Amino acid sequence: MAKPLERNFYLTVWHPDTWRDFLDAGGDTYGLPERYQALAAKLKVSDYLICYLAGRSEFFAVLEVAGSNFYDTRLIWSAGVY
Repeated sequence: MAKPLERNFYLTVWHPDTWRDFLDAGGDTYGLPERYQALAAKLKVSDYLICYLAGRSEFFAVLEVAGSNFYDTRLIWSAGVY
């Protein structure tokens, strides 16, 4: 019998603008500010990101980590580099 995947669950807070930026960029890259680099290093393939929409007070999506983290200065987010 196959061993079940070990997953971690992380709560992520989004704003309408950052969710729109995420979708406009293809919906496949999640960004964190550089000060959260240690947290980004903990994210592993198969972990889940539970998405909470600030201002609307609702959970609206679950994203699954599909690859390893990397540093990139591409401007995806209108609020800056994440």
